[in-house]
Amino acid sequence: MGQNNLLRIVVIITIILLSVYILVPSLPFFMRSYSYKCFQSVVKAYLNYQTREFNVLKSENFIIKYTDLDKEIISFTADVIEDHYQSAKTQLSYYPEDEKILVVIYPNQEELNGSFGWEGDKSASGAYWAGSIRLLSPYGWDEDVKEERIIQETLIKVLPISHELSHRLIDVWTQGNYTRWLTEGLAQHIEEKVVGFRLDEPFPKDKETLYSLKNLDRDFDRQENQLLAYWQSLQTVQFLIDKYGMDKMQELLSVLSKGIKTNYAIEQVYGLNINELESKTQEYIQRELLP
Repeated sequence: MGQNNLLRIVVIITIILLSVYILVPSLPFFMRSYSYKCFQSVVKAYLNYQTREFNVLKSENFIIKYTDLDKEIISFTADVIEDHYQSAKTQLSYYPEDEKILVVIYPNQEELNGSFGWEGDKSASGAYWAGSIRLLSPYGWDEDVKEERIIQETLIKVLPISHELSHRLIDVWTQGNYTRWLTEGLAQHIEEKVVGFRLDEPFPKDKETLYSLKNLDRDFDRQENQLLAYWQSLQTVQFLIDKYGMDKMQELLSVLSKGIKTNYAIEQVYGLNINELESKTQEYIQRELLP
């Protein structure tokens, strides 16, 4: 079978499975969850096919695929990924019995973008999607840097390893039943706890007009100010953790894992409807973060 025909089959199956999950909310949650897991399996199989010429290293929790560019540092890379995974699990107090997670390390930005079909000047250094993690090689982060110390520091503190692993844990815990602002905010919170990294903040004037949480769900990537979208997601999660504690956030994820919609789950756990959460988050931002 030719690669183009295989791609067509994969795309058709993927669209069907994803459509069942997204467009048929009336189905029992266990059926939607099963279709979601099947969708992830199809995407993983095709990603493995796409990267069939890559080298492979298996660690305790991961199958890591990489090119010769990373050959000399792959053992160190695997150790970093394992360490960040354990740290992220500790932050969430969640220790799933999970299958080995596929991680693909691309040698340059062009190949990473190409794996998603991205075009133009997208410059993400990592992404979690459909159960697998794709990362940019630290050599691809800065092609002029070859010093081992800087490469190792890039792996530990710059590349979003703990961030993407947090997305994976949230996805597994909730069985895919979460909103985008929640996973982005919580992943940033955990990343800062694990490696001390935080994205740049938007300009002060931009913080005065926030997006609705509805717009930060399925339309997250369409928001004009992406820095504000990520920052607001973090502050919404930070408000919930600061006000109610991490135990309540863990309870929220557990409630979501039963198939309850996010708005209802938030009301059940925190006693807030979504409009009240937006209002209280804005008050929190004005009180704690704005001059």
